[in-house]
Amino acid sequence: MRKVALDLGTRKTTYCEAREGQVVQRATVTAVQSLESLLGPEQPQAVVAIEACREAWYVHDLLTSWGNQVVLVDTTRSRRLGIGQHGRKTDRIDAEVLALALERGGIPVAHVLSPHRRELRRWLGVRRALVESRAQLVTTARGLAREYGTPLPRCVTERFVNNVRKLKDDPELGAALEPVLKMLATTSAELVGVEQALAKLCVTEPIVSWLITAPGVGPVVAASFVSVVDEAKRFRSAHHVQSYLGLVPSEDPAKVSSLDVFPGIRLSCLARAPARGVRREARTGADGWGCFARARALRASEGARTSCDAQGYDAMSTPRDHQKN
Repeated sequence: MRKVALDLGTRKTTYCEAREGQVVQRATVTAVQSLESLLGPEQPQAVVAIEACREAWYVHDLLTSWGNQVVLVDTTRSRRLGIGQHGRKTDRIDAEVLALALERGGIPVAHVLSPHRRELRRWLGVRRALVESRAQLVTTARGLAREYGTPLPRCVTERFVNNVRKLKDDPELGAALEPVLKMLATTSAELVGVEQALAKLCVTEPIVSWLITAPGVGPVVAASFVSVVDEAKRFRSAHHVQSYLGLVPSEDPAKVSSLDVFPGIRLSCLARAPARGVRREARTGADGWGCFARARALRASEGARTSCDAQGYDAMSTPRDHQKN
């Protein structure tokens, strides 16, 4: 089978085919679809290596539909292949190095998300962008009010616009705040629609419904966890998941057999919120994790085995681990 590497770019894609340690063909196209004459269904099948990037999933599906075998390369470990060495890094050189490494073997492979988890991650990304924009707008509005000597009272974000408009302040302040408030109202309305779409996706994910039974874990944290981990069995133990998500002091990517297209560092920030909730329960004498552990033990004693257990999520988080923390 042919060995081919593609260096994907926003303006052009570089094609390189290697055989017996030598480059046998090169090409440069402006769109991946133009590669049908080289990698299309009417051409001999090939093993194609591409680096993990934004368009990697689309290119993976396209090349697979043409009958090729696609290898997604983990970019965090691509330097060991020789990419970027000696200060020389161009699309032509990167494609050549990748093609020769593919022929030799030993490519650090990245994990390809399942289609449904990709959709879940897309909507989570849209939600994150809207939440960050809304937070920036609120900060801007509060800063404008402080410039006029009128600090705004604290309140939940959903009531911020109505509470500010109820205040009878300087007309100049109102004129300065009105564009920000309009944009904030629009962003909040869009955020409601995005969260409804996320809720529909979570309904089809039984693992999300199972994870939110844990104290302090809500739909967003559970959906983020599922969209990052995807297949739990690709990790050898819960400690490897912790390293991957950045929830331990040090991280060794070599311990993970296959990495995601995007690291789970953002998820580590979300995961700290449930941890704070557990600490609050501990101070108040509540035993949320104890109830959760007893419910799991009861389910195990009854011989129940859900799709969550079948995919390995049940083994990733044990009550004993939570009690230690």
